[in-house]
Amino acid sequence: MLVGLDKMKLGHGHSTGDSGSEPDESPAGMLGILFVILIVVLFAIGFATKSYLSYSVAEQQALQWSIPNPKLIEMGVKDLAELTSYDVVNEAQGQYRIPVEKAMEILVKNQSIIVK
Repeated sequence: MLVGLDKMKLGHGHSTGDSGSEPDESPAGMLGILFVILIVVLFAIGFATKSYLSYSVAEQQALQWSIPNPKLIEMGVKDLAELTSYDVVNEAQGQYRIPVEKAMEILVKNQSIIVK
């Protein structure tokens, strides 16, 4: 009968005493590993997306300010011409435009007249 027990034990692989050396290939162990990998990947994707979006917004703002707007250029040229030239605004009322620098010189020379 002892021989029969030895055959049963050998059939199940427990006769050598190595019961704890086999790797754990249970579905729960594999699911745990997959869950941890999934969490790490999701954090990496979230971080990369946040970094890309913040860089993208900053890049768009820099691009927006670096490209000159034709309307603003036209307005600047017109304003510069008005600030640096002589012109008749309303001759009937005696209104004339003079350059800003010339107007400042006149104000400094006639400061006693303006400040009373």
